Amino acid sequence: MTIAGRTIAALVIRAERANPMLVRRVRQELRNRAFIGAYLLSLVVAGISAIIASKMSDGASAGQGLFVAIAIAWTALMCLQAMATHRAITGDRAAASWDLIELTGMPPMRMVIGVVQSNLILGLLGAAGLAPFLVMAYLLRGIDLPTIVFAIIALPMLGAVLGSLAACAACVGNNKNASKGMGLLVAVGLIGVFAGMWGIWATTQHGVSPWLAEVLRGRTEALLILGIVLNSWAALIAASLVFGGALLTHRALNRSSGPRLVWILIWINWLAWFIGIMWLESRKYPIWDEEVWTGLGTASVLWAIAFGLFAVTEDIDVTPRQLQACTGGGRWRRLAMQFLGPGSARGARATLAMLLVSLAMCVAWMPNNLALLIACYGCIVLMLGDIVSRGPLRTWCQTPPTRRVAVVTTAIVLGVLPSLISMFMTGDSKHFVLALSPFAGPFQFFSYNHSQTIAESVGGWAVLGLGGIAMLALIRRALHREAGIARITASPDDANPRTKPKSGIGKNSKATAEAQ
Repeated sequence: MTIAGRTIAALVIRAERANPMLVRRVRQELRNRAFIGAYLLSLVVAGISAIIASKMSDGASAGQGLFVAIAIAWTALMCLQAMATHRAITGDRAAASWDLIELTGMPPMRMVIGVVQSNLILGLLGAAGLAPFLVMAYLLRGIDLPTIVFAIIALPMLGAVLGSLAACAACVGNNKNASKGMGLLVAVGLIGVFAGMWGIWATTQHGVSPWLAEVLRGRTEALLILGIVLNSWAALIAASLVFGGALLTHRALNRSSGPRLVWILIWINWLAWFIGIMWLESRKYPIWDEEVWTGLGTASVLWAIAFGLFAVTEDIDVTPRQLQACTGGGRWRRLAMQFLGPGSARGARATLAMLLVSLAMCVAWMPNNLALLIACYGCIVLMLGDIVSRGPLRTWCQTPPTRRVAVVTTAIVLGVLPSLISMFMTGDSKHFVLALSPFAGPFQFFSYNHSQTIAESVGGWAVLGLGGIAMLALIRRALHREAGIARITASPDDANPRTKPKSGIGKNSKATAEAQ
């Protein structure tokens, strides 16, 4: 068999094993009047722009203008496809067809990947229609070939990342209010992306083209920017797919390990990038400078606190299937699941590990260090918010999302209340109260017009003491052993008819209401 025959045979086999969600959505979009209309409209805009450019006397401005028009039309098509991706998942989850999709046995991750792949294929279809006009722009002069190639590669990549983010947003919640809210946020975000890309394409000769020239010359700074952009693109897609798959996973199963692993890998990734850049720039700047490592440690602590907001607020007890997922497998998997597994205790262990590694970066400058102060504030907010949500407010905070809202509310109250109280105070008492605020406290000790350090302030020692107590509480939570006794009951968001009392059925209606 010839090479062409082998290639065709391989493609046929691959097509037979294609993702069902990919095939389904591509077929739907190719029959959708909205998609066909948007695609034809972009071709009409490209055709009119080409005619106008060919009639212009100034070839340089004609080529540049045609390139900008085609790039903007293509960007608009990518944004419309991303919005269609969001609507596709939202529509499937709200309809009865979602039960049939779940009955196929496809993992949630495979569902999300199939939708994102369909978005990428539709974007390549746009490339097939609009890329020839970009070649015409190059023939009219005024635009260089690397910029044309960059646009042909970058726009499908932009469509892939926008589609993955939109798909992840569609997986958040299943009720009408959440769907409408996330749809509005996605629409506003896509409008912002379109406006930003319009500005980038309009100023190509002053931004993208010189940077591409530096990349082709092999300049270190330009190659670093290219690597950071590609790395960020891959990280955004991976995080969106994993988070979307976790949100579609049933709550009784393990939906924590994937997001936690991605969060930690992204953290390790940007730490490696930072250390690598500092090593390359070590000839110009001192790599062991206090400000450098304090900034790195502070950013890492903030990342760990954001991780703890989602990890510590999970349920303390886990379901039997979640416990089975944590105890099964080999020795290394069981060890990793002690930090990545579901449950508040395992989340506290992972949070403590990230905090300790972050503080170890600037341990030489303790205790007068911003990273240590932020870690204390973060532990205080996490544990106080967790105690309030599981104690006085446990009636209203019975799920992890509501507990996260309680923790964020606690942070706002702790940040604003001391600032309001300090308005009626003067002298040392005012400084002491301001030090207790997570918002005003860091400026209290690290502003340019304030020379008092943490170790020289009573408020600073109070924050360190409270932070130590909160960290001990976090350690206690980390040592807790979960029991596989938790039960996940159906909620109205699951579209389960047993959760809604039926009217006009008499005893059945009453029994259903009591069960709910």
